[in-house]
Order: sequence, then C-alpha cells, then structure tokens
Amino acid sequence: MTVPPSFDLVSEKWVPCVRLDGSTDELGLLDTLVHAHELREVVDASPLVTASLHRLLLAILHRNFGPRNYDAWRELWEAEQFDAQVLAAYFDKWRHRFDLFDEERPFYQTPGMDEKMLKPVACLAHEIAQGNNPTLFDHSCEDQAVALRPSESARLLVTHQATALHGLVSRERPEWRSAKAGTIARGFLVMPAGASLFASLMLNALPVSTRRFDEYQDDAPAWECADACCVEERSLRGYLDLLTWQSRRVWLEPDPSEGDLHVRRAISAKGCEFLDGMQPDDPMMAYIAPRDRSKEPHALEFDERRVLWRDSMVLLTSERDLWRQPQTIEHLAELVITGDLPGGAVLDLSVFGMALQGSQRRNIGFWRHERLPLPLRYLADDELVDYLHECVQLTERVHGSLYGAACELAEEALTAGGRSADTHARDQFIASLGVSSAYWAALELPFRELVVALAEEDGDRYALEASWAELLRSTAWEVFERAQRSLAPNARNLRASSHARRVLGGSLRKHLA
Repeated sequence: MTVPPSFDLVSEKWVPCVRLDGSTDELGLLDTLVHAHELREVVDASPLVTASLHRLLLAILHRNFGPRNYDAWRELWEAEQFDAQVLAAYFDKWRHRFDLFDEERPFYQTPGMDEKMLKPVACLAHEIAQGNNPTLFDHSCEDQAVALRPSESARLLVTHQATALHGLVSRERPEWRSAKAGTIARGFLVMPAGASLFASLMLNALPVSTRRFDEYQDDAPAWECADACCVEERSLRGYLDLLTWQSRRVWLEPDPSEGDLHVRRAISAKGCEFLDGMQPDDPMMAYIAPRDRSKEPHALEFDERRVLWRDSMVLLTSERDLWRQPQTIEHLAELVITGDLPGGAVLDLSVFGMALQGSQRRNIGFWRHERLPLPLRYLADDELVDYLHECVQLTERVHGSLYGAACELAEEALTAGGRSADTHARDQFIASLGVSSAYWAALELPFRELVVALAEEDGDRYALEASWAELLRSTAWEVFERAQRSLAPNARNLRASSHARRVLGGSLRKHLA
C-alpha cells in the first residue's frame, strides 16, 4: 500500500531560524514559536519570504493570545516566552490543516483544480526566471525542470499568497484570467526588531483594541475556514483574515519519484479579492497622500531612485492629511509612553518590500530588506523629531543645489551658451554624471549615526546640526568635483565646469550660511 505524501508544517523543519549564538537551523512552526525567546530571528535569503513568514507567525500568535488590550499585551511581554501548552493544544486541534500535501485540505491550497493548469513550480516564485519574470538572482530557464524540496515549497507557497502580482494568472475561465495582487505587494512593510524573535513578534503584535479596522466574530486565519480558497470578492473579516489572505488558489503537485519527495509543478489561479475600493490599510505600511487629493492615500514602496532614509519622517510621525506612519510604530510609541519600553533604548526597524516596474507594474525591479536604527526617544519627543526633520530637509535642499549645478553643467557642455540643449540629451548627460546616487550613498552611514547621536541625552543638538551641515557641504563638493573630472578636458567642458562651480557655490552659501 502506497503511503500518501505528507509534510507536517507543525513539526517538520522548514522555517529558517538564527539562534542567539549565531548558528542557523530550520524548525517547524511549533518549535519556532515555543523557542522564540531562544532565537535571534527568522530570516531567509529573500526579504519577501522573511516578511511573509513573520505574518504567518503573527497570525498564529494573535489567534492564541490576542492580546485584547495593552494590559493583556504586558502580561505576554513579562512572561518572556510563549506558552508552550497553549500552542501545542492549538496545533493538535488544527494539525490536519497544516499538512502541505493533505488530500482534502492541503495548507494554503485549493485541491481539485484542473490538472491541465499545471505549470513548472517556478510560476510561484518571483526569483526564478519564468514566463515574464525577469532574471534577478536566478539563472535557470523556464524549460529547465525546477525541483523544490517540501521545505522550500512551503516557504514559496506562503510568500506567493502574500506577494503575488496583479495580472494574468490562468486561462481557466475568461472572467478569471486576471487577478489582483497579494496583500503585501503594494508597499513596504515596517517591522520593529527586538533582541530575540520573541521580542520582535511581540513588538509587532497589535492589541485588538488598537487596530484600525473592524474585527468581526468570524475573523479567523485561512486554515480554520470551512472551505478552501475560492474565487470570491468580499470585505475583510479582521486582522487574522488580512495576515493570511488567500490571493490565489494554489495547488502543489507532490512528486515522490526518485525516492525523495519534491514539487516540480504547481497551479496558481485567481483567489480571493477585496471589493473595489475596500482594501484596508495595512498596519505595517506607511501611507502618503497623493498630489491629487481626490484620490486615496497610497502605501509607500521602495524606489530605486530614492533611499529609504529620506522618508524618515513618514516612519517616525504622522502629519494630518499628508502622511500616516505605520501602526507598528504607533504601537511602539504607546509602549514608550506607558513605560513598557525604555525611552533610551535603540531598536532596529526592519523594512521589507519590492519595487515594481513597467507601465502595468507587473515586473519586479528589486526587493530589499533594510534596517534602520530607531532610538525610541523619537517616539516621545516631538522636538527631537523636529531636529531630525530639519536635518533631512537641509539634506534635500543641498541635493537640490548639487543637482541644479549638474543641470547647468550639462546645459553649458552641450550648448556652449547657445540655444537650449535637447531635453533627452541633457537628461542622459545628467544621468551619466551620477551626482544624485553618489550624494545619497555617501550620506547613508553618516545619517544613521546622526539619528542615534541626536537622541543621546548628553548630545549637543546644535553642534550636531552644524556638523551635519558642514558634512553636506563637503559631500556636495566632493561629488561635484568627481563628476566634472569624468568629462573630457576640452575647452567647452572646462568652461561649463567653471560656470557650474559658481552656481553650486552660490546655492550652497544660500542654504548653508
């Protein structure tokens, strides 16, 4: 008798963990949560996998522990570890829904779909070259068979449900050919990180009483729902529903051939979608108002032309009608105010996301996991935030001076004072100078140091601001000089450089007097 394939996500090793001593391991869901206080973090080579796994773990914790309010949150925090008996009892009850290859209800999947829709399992992965996917970090080809171990398949499945892009998905039915994006495909996630996985999960565990959207009695994680995912447009039931939203109907075909169990083919088709205009704001995302105020605020996302720390104010505070910080940061601020977290502590902010490209935004340019220092004093000191805001604004103004000088350099070099240069040629010339990218890259590490230094109790904020201004001046000149040295040393370029240098000097004196 043939034993049906099985991979129990509760006990099998598949969640990539780093222990406090730096060693790495893969654990099942139960061990990951029970021993969270003994782990430094859950982290995968792909930031999208890391973010998606955290959302899954949070859904399990919220289902078991709430917390209802900040008093309940404090009890969990002071326990310093998650109750092993509660978690074991929960997984015993729902273990049949956590089998990756269960015949009736495989985890995060919809069995019974037409096998004619099967494709290489690469159809689920952004990082594997397949179809219209650009080759980012993978050098396989679509016609080469990719065989994934069950642990790899499980991580890919959880990530696909959360990060699938909108667009064509299958030819199942004409009305089902396209699907909307997963819940975390539209912006970056901001998640505070603690000294252990337990601390990190707790810092992102929002009490029910603080959440921005309605919670309904039928709110539950996907695996507890009566039916597998179906094609449906509906409103959100609550936070557990959001964390485990099934944006696709997926099925992994188990292949036990050659002795070891692998997944070589899979199906991905249209799943659940929010009603038009009803997708809720995600508590882990920052939102900014568009210039057209008739439109709804949109989630901030990574931009290859813009370093993340330029948006520091959006992370640290909310500005009415302009931007709204992630609720995960509001949660931290409340913990500082109540004294549950020391105001002098410095945490890391983990920021996960991807940048979409193309007019239809159906391709990924890159994905990223950035870490920013967050002295908690910023969350309780508006004056300190204002100091940092002024430093950021000054940095932007100096960049404007530098970029303006680059524009003058391009115009003079291309026209020698005659008629205006061709716009395309001028833009190409400016891009070739690379002043913007060089400027922001040079200030990345100094800005992180400034953020921490400004928050120190014995720090001289006026001296730090003055030092920062002088650094901006020297950086702008260094970047400009490097750019002009890259030009051919002919008379036209020399005249253009001299003119642009005068423009830069005058502008810097205006902003840095």
